[in-house]
Amino acid sequence: MPLANAVTTILSQRLDAVLYYLPRVARRADENVEFVHQLRVAARRSTAALDAFRPLLSRKRSQILRKELRGLRKSLGEARDLDVMVLRLGDEAERQESKKLRRVVRMLEARRQSEQSNVVSACASAEDAGLVRAIEKLLTKVRWLGSTDEPSLQAFNATLLRDAVRQFFSQADTSSHDPAELHAARIEAKRLRYTLELVEPVLTKSAGKKPRKLFAELQDSLGQVSDHSAAAELFDCWADDSSAGATLRELATAERQQLSQAVTEFHSIWPKSRLETLRQLLERLAESGESISE
Repeated sequence: MPLANAVTTILSQRLDAVLYYLPRVARRADENVEFVHQLRVAARRSTAALDAFRPLLSRKRSQILRKELRGLRKSLGEARDLDVMVLRLGDEAERQESKKLRRVVRMLEARRQSEQSNVVSACASAEDAGLVRAIEKLLTKVRWLGSTDEPSLQAFNATLLRDAVRQFFSQADTSSHDPAELHAARIEAKRLRYTLELVEPVLTKSAGKKPRKLFAELQDSLGQVSDHSAAAELFDCWADDSSAGATLRELATAERQQLSQAVTEFHSIWPKSRLETLRQLLERLAESGESISE
């Protein structure tokens, strides 16, 4: 398949997911809390595709879409945080049979219900901004804009993956004990994961099985650190204007204790030698894509 045709198909699939979840989040969020999560993921994946396929896209039109997707994702952040915490603390309240936690859950549920008006507004704003039309305009003008001859899909994807692997290992400070640095590493890991998803069709299953499995384990470990760090910050923030402030601060303290343990466990599971093994496996995966393209 010509590169431009493949890019049009992939972008269309990614952006269709945004359009699929947009009305569900605005009007049916109470049916499934995952709708908000799936819309944010669809927006991230679409943005990753816009970044990856920059050499084939109108700069102006892709910037417009990128801005809309970023704004939509950020507008849904509070709702997603509340959804996660209601589920998490609800399970914990039932397990402990804790009246204090149940009060916190009811407070968060009320806050989430109030936040829905902002969710609806964000979705309406995206639709009013002509998101569908902006997508259509972008997709009609996909073509190779580079100064060299248009590469094959396989060659383009191999370069894409190689560059993404290099960026992750040069930008992500996985040796740090600072939760903020490890959170930044998690963000870089997400970018690499989205690239892996983009190039998946041209990779052999045998070449990609081990590095993908190992990389998923790295993401899970970084996720544990980020989740405890984010929870502590959220509890502190919500405690400032809540009647359940004392309980929320207790939860924040507990999350920070778990955060410290998660950081220690991360470095125990991921010494430099194991990270180096992952880097080599991912570089070989990119090389396997290059060999297919030759």
